Amino acid sequence: MQTDVFWKAAVLTVIILVIGIAIGVWIDSGRVEEVKTTLTENDLLLNDVRLQTIYYEDFLTKNPELCDIAFRANLEYNNKIYQEGLKLEKYEQHNKFSSSLILERKRYALQQMQFWINSIKIKDFCKYNYTTALYMFIYDTGNSSEIELPQKLQSAALLELKENCGSALMLSPISIDLNLTAIKMLTETYNITRTPAIIIDRQIVLQGFQDMKNLEEHIKC
Repeated sequence: MQTDVFWKAAVLTVIILVIGIAIGVWIDSGRVEEVKTTLTENDLLLNDVRLQTIYYEDFLTKNPELCDIAFRANLEYNNKIYQEGLKLEKYEQHNKFSSSLILERKRYALQQMQFWINSIKIKDFCKYNYTTALYMFIYDTGNSSEIELPQKLQSAALLELKENCGSALMLSPISIDLNLTAIKMLTETYNITRTPAIIIDRQIVLQGFQDMKNLEEHIKC
């Protein structure tokens, strides 16, 4: 009888283990498919904003009355990539350094950089009075508290400021350690040597953590 009970328990354990593995594989497969779908959507978004840039450079210069349309379209694009950024943060809680998520983070950084460029073009041509701020940080901190803590505090301060300013502040966060040539050129142009760093209206460069008082001195809204 004891042997029979032992074998039944063993079989039940194996069945539970197999079911658990199957469920795990199914969940992981679902995540992979979700990430693939997100990558495809972000490809479309990136191509969309590139076409917007062409639109600004060509049609906007010939039709100044289209400024409001361009402004609203850029804000709509920013909202879309913000939502994608929230999804990306959720995925990274499970496996931050998987190859698909690093690729997604690179796409996201390029999207934010493109939004920043478009915001500058629209502001310069249409003479809008908003402020552009490019927030630069390190993605792979190596679990260093000396890097992570200032960046988290800076991110929180900028988000609070963005909530207060609304569309009067065009905020673009980008990772600078993703081996992307365009972003590397940007860091070299502005001589970014430490993070967090903030470029305000292409003229003011702040490096190191900035408290809310200092941010409000440079960003008026």
